[in-house]
Amino acid sequence: MTSTLAERRRLARVRIGASTIHRLGLFAVTNLPEGTRILPYHGEKITKEESARRVTAGNAYIFAFTARYDIDGQTPTNTARYLNHSCAPNCYTLANLRTIWIVAGRDIVPGEELTYNYGYGPEEYTDYPCRCGATQCCGYMLDQRYWGYIRHDS
Repeated sequence: MTSTLAERRRLARVRIGASTIHRLGLFAVTNLPEGTRILPYHGEKITKEESARRVTAGNAYIFAFTARYDIDGQTPTNTARYLNHSCAPNCYTLANLRTIWIVAGRDIVPGEELTYNYGYGPEEYTDYPCRCGATQCCGYMLDQRYWGYIRHDS
C-alpha cells in the first residue's frame, strides 16, 4: 500500500514510544496547534454485529463510528491505535461520513503523549479502570458526562 504525501506528513508529526499510561503510546514530534487534524483512525468498516463478535474475541481496537458501523482499527496501518485514554485529554475525535480524525484539543508540544477520552458509557464501567495519572482522573475510562454517576465503593 502506497501512502500519499499528506499521509506521510501526518505520520511525521508523531512517533510511537513507551507510555507511562499503558505500554505504548503516541507522542508529538512537532508542535500541534489546537484544531490540527493529526491523523485518521484507519481500519475496516464493520457492522455492529461483527463488531460485537470481535470485541468478545478480545479485539480492543474497535471504534464506534455510526449507528450501523464501527471501525476495526486492529491493523498495522492504523498508527492512531496507539493513543491512550486520559481523563484530561489533549485530543478529541471528529467523525465525518468517511473518516474518524484525531484532532488536537489544545496546543501540543513535541514529546507530549497524545491522549483522548475513550468515552465509555456507564454500562460495566468498572471493567475499564483508568491509569492515566491525571489530577482529575475519575478512575475509569468513562465519558466525562457520566462522572457524577460513578459508584464509589468504600
